[in-house]
Amino acid sequence: MTKPYDVIANQHDDFDDWAEKHKITNGLLGANGSCAVMGKNKYDSAISMFALATGRKESEDISGVEAVKWGLRLEDPIAQAWAEETGKEIVRCGDLRVSKKVPWACSTPDYEVAGENADLQIKNVNAWAADDFEDGIPDWLYWNLQHEMLVSGHTHIYYACLLGGNNLKHGQVERDANAIAAIITTGSDFWARVQRDDPPLPDGSDASTEAIKDLYSTDDGTVVELDIDVVPLDEELQEIKKVLKTLGKRKAELENIIKAKIGFASKAVLPGGAGTYSFKTVHKSGGTRTYQATSYRVLRRGK
Repeated sequence: MTKPYDVIANQHDDFDDWAEKHKITNGLLGANGSCAVMGKNKYDSAISMFALATGRKESEDISGVEAVKWGLRLEDPIAQAWAEETGKEIVRCGDLRVSKKVPWACSTPDYEVAGENADLQIKNVNAWAADDFEDGIPDWLYWNLQHEMLVSGHTHIYYACLLGGNNLKHGQVERDANAIAAIITTGSDFWARVQRDDPPLPDGSDASTEAIKDLYSTDDGTVVELDIDVVPLDEELQEIKKVLKTLGKRKAELENIIKAKIGFASKAVLPGGAGTYSFKTVHKSGGTRTYQATSYRVLRRGK
């Protein structure tokens, strides 16, 4: 049967070739990029992907990042653990697939499941993100897997996630036609914006904040009149600033009162074991004219 995708590179045969062809500047969106455009990625946003796609921002080289290196090292042990628990056979993949129907959609499955039209995706998740799995499969992973099935054409996909290095979560996700339709619509709109150089609206993420810096790094000295729809945004912003200013003053007041109650003690305990506070002295060495030795106390809330 004819497959609904073309294979243009392989991650394991030639990593550099795979990385070069996988770039968003080639007009391709992988699962993570697709999730960012959909607003389902914690670390990227639609406007940050726009900055990458239009060449205003360079792709970050993460090959030397420890978390990335360990993720690659643990990929095979996680997959083998999944195979042992499920009794299924797997074959390492790494193909860079490009959809024939949706030519901007690409994916790189980690493994293929033998005897099935299905793939296995591996995730190595740190302990801080493990809470995402408390209520089942997290949103970001669900949309990631739907993008994979958009490209593969498969009716289901498997995932295996190692949480905090010692807790394996795995399962099966069925193809969701509505989700895939939404991915195609949103992704196609994104590429139309790239072609006409019309950036999407930013959100409040760090990724969007950085993308704004990349897209509008300097001013040109001109004056622009904003649209009428900016007026309610400005009004809301000014109101939020007032509230934050009031809350900031109240926060400082409450901290100062608690510090005064603790006095010279290093630690304090709330009644009934409701919590603790530490108010310890921190010493910092100097050694230069600019930075001299100093000490100060830091208030911290504990359990």
